[in-house]
Amino acid sequence: MRLDKFITYAGLSRSEAAAAIKAGRVAIDSIIAKNPAEKVSNSALVMLDGAVVDGSEFVYLLMNKPAGYVCEANRPDSVFTLLPKIYAKRKLSVCGRLDKDTEGMLLISDDGDFVHRIISPAKHLPKVYFVRLQYAVTESDIRGFESGLEIDGGDICRPAKIQTTVVPEEAFVTISEGMYHQIKRMFLAVKNEVLYLSRVRTGSLSLPADLPRGETIRLTPEETARIFH
Repeated sequence: MRLDKFITYAGLSRSEAAAAIKAGRVAIDSIIAKNPAEKVSNSALVMLDGAVVDGSEFVYLLMNKPAGYVCEANRPDSVFTLLPKIYAKRKLSVCGRLDKDTEGMLLISDDGDFVHRIISPAKHLPKVYFVRLQYAVTESDIRGFESGLEIDGGDICRPAKIQTTVVPEEAFVTISEGMYHQIKRMFLAVKNEVLYLSRVRTGSLSLPADLPRGETIRLTPEETARIFH
């Protein structure tokens, strides 16, 4: 890849990248570069103003989404405003939206195939949510979720699983689809109300327990592969 194109991953335009190179602000493996057309190998360490430039083709991010943020871009309360500035120029998409008041695991990437595999209804990728409810979970609720509930509007949900906890009003719910407000609507169908909702797992990858709300980590190839197994 040309050096000036590589530097655009730092958030600069192509012309700004070329100007930075000519000004001696860019180094390749600790050697100052001067030629914007210089080729950069995959193993090279490229730095702009002393900071490493990430030139990966795609990035895969995991955010612990806090309440109060939406998954739409170009809004002051967007989750994208929480991302490190190094990702500002990437065309990122969320992999399965969360409501404004819902917290937890949010996957974000600029790999269209990866995003599609996460959100495609045909994949039936399981997603696990922690819920806090107005009333205790009943055996009737569990059976209803397992058989596939009819919710408001006439939608029929695929079978879902409720795992109860020691607190009667709290549970983990596993679904394999993503209808609008699905879990909230499912509990309304059994005369209950969700007071708190957080996504804690997608596929086989769990939200790290030590990741603070609003923070983001970069997933390794091994971690992204684990989602689908």
